[in-house]
Amino acid sequence: MSKNIKITFLMFAVVALLVFSNSQEVLFRVSSLKDKIKESVSSIFFIHSVTSEKLQEKYGDSKRTNNKVRILVVPGHDEGTVGTRFADAKETDLNAVVAEEIFELLTQDGNFDPILLRNTFGYNTSFIEYLHSHREEINTFITDKKVEMTNLILEGLVDPHKGVMHNKAPGEVAFMLYGINKWANDLNVDIVIHIHFNDYPKKKSDSVGKYSGFAIYVPEEQYSNAKASRAIGEKVLSSISRFYPTSNLPAESGGLVPEQWLIAIGASNTLDAASLFLELGYIYESILHPASIREKTLNHLAWLTYDGLLDFFEGESDGRRTFEPYLRHEFSRDIGLDAKKDTDVWHLQTFLAYEGHYPPKGKTSRNCPLNGYFGPCTEMAVKTFQEINNIPATGFVGSATRSALNNN
Repeated sequence: MSKNIKITFLMFAVVALLVFSNSQEVLFRVSSLKDKIKESVSSIFFIHSVTSEKLQEKYGDSKRTNNKVRILVVPGHDEGTVGTRFADAKETDLNAVVAEEIFELLTQDGNFDPILLRNTFGYNTSFIEYLHSHREEINTFITDKKVEMTNLILEGLVDPHKGVMHNKAPGEVAFMLYGINKWANDLNVDIVIHIHFNDYPKKKSDSVGKYSGFAIYVPEEQYSNAKASRAIGEKVLSSISRFYPTSNLPAESGGLVPEQWLIAIGASNTLDAASLFLELGYIYESILHPASIREKTLNHLAWLTYDGLLDFFEGESDGRRTFEPYLRHEFSRDIGLDAKKDTDVWHLQTFLAYEGHYPPKGKTSRNCPLNGYFGPCTEMAVKTFQEINNIPATGFVGSATRSALNNN
């Protein structure tokens, strides 16, 4: 039965009921039937374009068929629209570092077919050529999808969902974002991951804002890529939140945020693939400053994102596959309360976090971040580690503690 015939039939049923009776029972049936019409029509438009089961089946068969899960990694912004800034950090650069690391991990894995939209040197040439050669087609695609979405909302068949306030993308940027969606559709991409860092308006540009933590935006539930996106998003959220706090911005409470109007995750149902929009923290947070700590954090966030993807496809691990590069760190000098913004301290905190000692009891990753600062949080965690390993619990990392760390 075609969409139009189905709608006409259901509407006729409503009219018939109204003509032949006005009893409370019939009015109740009319109301229920209206709900069924809405559900039926919206389900015709928002059918599942991708499912968790199909993605996992494809992953499981990839070695046999060589038809690998295709993942498009999109670092937000570029040199023309750098995003937010703080101190010596530019969002466009941070996004590119994380995206490149995720791309490398997926490439080395061998079970995926990753595509990187942009690296630190520029855009993927195939994408730029696509934008130029398909400009008219992309514009038509945008118009048609927006008109269809608007009509469904006006007819009451789709509920408009007011989400978190975001800066509106300028015309050419919006065109590019929709172009990414259409390019991904044409390439039969399975998952799209957008990388970003957040900011919060403040009186002084060099001051720290009131919010911190990361959030993952996924398509709102009426979209055809919503269900699979949420399933993947939950795994990535779980992976990252073991070591970094979720956003304390009220609208991002819980860390996983459904959104209807972000182009990147398929506004107006323009994207078939599952999609995640990662806001990996606020650019002024201590985990990103200075540059030496920033480098560790960015690589770590990439690892955790990759680990979340593996959790979705393979089931959850104990986390060791993610932490191998950091657990192999050699502690070669003593460390105490005088160490600040120190990469050895960052490795120490990360190791202790993996062991379950950091943040210490009664603390959280928000007030005890992985930031390379040896303060009371790290001292308390070191004492716990020392007690477990029968070392005097001084909180100071001396030779005996270093030996235990290196041999663990």
